[in-house]
Amino acid sequence: MLSEFHDFVEVHLGLKEYSALQITEFVGIALIVTVLSTCAYRIFFHPLAHIPGPFTAKVTHMWQNVRYWRGSWHQDILDVHEKYGPVVRISPDEISFVDGDALKRLYGHVKPCIKVPSPSFP
Repeated sequence: MLSEFHDFVEVHLGLKEYSALQITEFVGIALIVTVLSTCAYRIFFHPLAHIPGPFTAKVTHMWQNVRYWRGSWHQDILDVHEKYGPVVRISPDEISFVDGDALKRLYGHVKPCIKVPSPSFP
């Protein structure tokens, strides 16, 4: 069965002239380039890149997850806000804020909301 797979890879993917080491090397380099380019995007080009916060929080969700696992999430968030200010980036795609005006701007309503009529079911 393994030889059938090997034959399939050689014939259909055209990898007969490459060794397993060369293929592994290529896959490893592609993985490294992908990780580095993702990190560069999140640090320099992401829409949240200008928001301050811990460096590891800009790159990965692990900063946040480690605090959850430790059970120190609430105190760590307060410490980060003391260090970086009222708006802080706590993961690549999440921010935390402790500003009352920002809360009103994000979740408040300037004009009264018009309720959408609910569908009638038979």
